[in-house]
Amino acid sequence: MRSTRIATTLVIAALLASACGGTSTTSAEPGEAPGTLPSISTTNEPVGSDAAPATAPDEPDDSFVDGDEPIEPATGDAEASDTEYDGESGDDTVADEDDDGISLPDVDTMRAAVVDGLASGYERAAGLWPGYVPNEHPAVVPFRTDDGIVGALAINHTGADALGTATELPTAGTPFTSLHRIDDLNDATSDRLTEIPNFDFHAQLGGVDSFVMVADNREAFLNPTNVDWVATFIHELFHRFQDEGFSGSLGNQDVDGYAYTEENLRLAVLEDRALRDTLIATDDDDRLAAARRFAALRLARRDADARVALDDSQEMFEGSARAIEHMQAGDNTEFPYNGTNWEAELRENVTPGSVKDEYGFGRFYASGAAIIRTAQLLGVDDVAERINGGEYPADVVIDAAGVTASDVSGLVAQAEAEYDPSAEIATTVNSALETIDEESSPFDDTGDGDSDAGESFDLTEEQLECLDDNVSDDGLVSAEIWRECVGSD
Repeated sequence: MRSTRIATTLVIAALLASACGGTSTTSAEPGEAPGTLPSISTTNEPVGSDAAPATAPDEPDDSFVDGDEPIEPATGDAEASDTEYDGESGDDTVADEDDDGISLPDVDTMRAAVVDGLASGYERAAGLWPGYVPNEHPAVVPFRTDDGIVGALAINHTGADALGTATELPTAGTPFTSLHRIDDLNDATSDRLTEIPNFDFHAQLGGVDSFVMVADNREAFLNPTNVDWVATFIHELFHRFQDEGFSGSLGNQDVDGYAYTEENLRLAVLEDRALRDTLIATDDDDRLAAARRFAALRLARRDADARVALDDSQEMFEGSARAIEHMQAGDNTEFPYNGTNWEAELRENVTPGSVKDEYGFGRFYASGAAIIRTAQLLGVDDVAERINGGEYPADVVIDAAGVTASDVSGLVAQAEAEYDPSAEIATTVNSALETIDEESSPFDDTGDGDSDAGESFDLTEEQLECLDDNVSDDGLVSAEIWRECVGSD
């Protein structure tokens, strides 16, 4: 997800204090609709119908492994409809409208968009990152409207018949091994899907450990007729792969306790400016020089404050997921993150009022992806394998750039002279730090400056006991423990 995506670790003290009330707020804020969905021809007619088979998308690209540019995905518009298939009855109902009177996509339209979008998305993502094969993961897509969860689509799911009334759909022209439309959800399935605000990496559905991502016609961010939904699905499913495919750990994700100091933030801004230079450079020597400045800045920040470990771990997990978004899009600029804008969302400076949101959390998606791309551009051909093995993206670049401790001071001075000759960054940072105590945590919706990271989760006694048994000495739980105890991020 973008910088508004959920945190992968929560402060357990707040969670335990108020876990029994409200509904989850792990959902991200809706983003702007970036465009129409790249589409392949598919059908939602039951297997055995006379419908024409789908047209297969282009062959998937394995460019991350061999270093070539990803392919450009097929383009096309998802067809809109103003009717909705009503379960088994065959009745059509008029599509809903939003507050401005604009027709919202009905369930049939959303279902077709999900099939088209994920069929091509799975093909594009396959082979981009060693071990990540979207088609290996059973998935369920619930369809949510003003009436609640009104059905679902089960993809590669061996327990589809246990979810409700399951109708097998054709898979010709798609990478899917099975596809089922689920109508008349049974109570257990309906209740479990209703609990999920946006997505869940590990939901037990029909006896199968399933990935879930909601399709909702009322929110641009969750509307599957927008390409952002497909990219987000591929991103979040990648987090599920990371559970077993990554050896690294998220570590201590204390966003509120991060190093919000003048020196750390100033050097972080310089890092982003150096990364931007590596990405836009047209000369190999210029790119290497910028990469060396970045490497030195990261080493200087680590030496000055151990809390910079948050950058490294989040760049490993969120940065790699963002990199998958860029790679699977190729040069198709309808996707918000694509092969033409790896520098997107690198910070140019600190923004007063948003320091925690940007530098304690949101920045790491962009910086992580940019670091991974920098490693590629420097000719490192095993970036993914090294990250899978637990190496931080920044360390891959530090190694490729050949920077050692003895180089740091000189290269940092170069970066300051190149990217901040008038020393304006420090002025902006110090101004922003004057009001940082008034800022909310990135995961606090109250706007009162207090973090309520876990107060909206409705947990069972068993889940609370599991979390309590595994809380660390500093009052935190890791993402792994959270998933083990609760099953949702």
